Amino acid sequence: MTRTSSTEEKWADRVRAWRESGESDEEFARSRGFAASTLRGWLSLLSRTERPRFKR
Repeated sequence: MTRTSSTEEKWADRVRAWRESGESDEEFARSRGFAASTLRGWLSLLSRTERPRFKR
């Protein structure tokens, strides 16, 4: 899958907002008009692609 940095940034912002909201994935996604499975998918993808800030 090819994704643009703007798409990745948009979903990173959504995932961050969800994590900070305290809402369930279903509540958060439903209130914003997208599927909770998409939110969870991006969480998984972003978690795998984040680079460590510091090397040990």
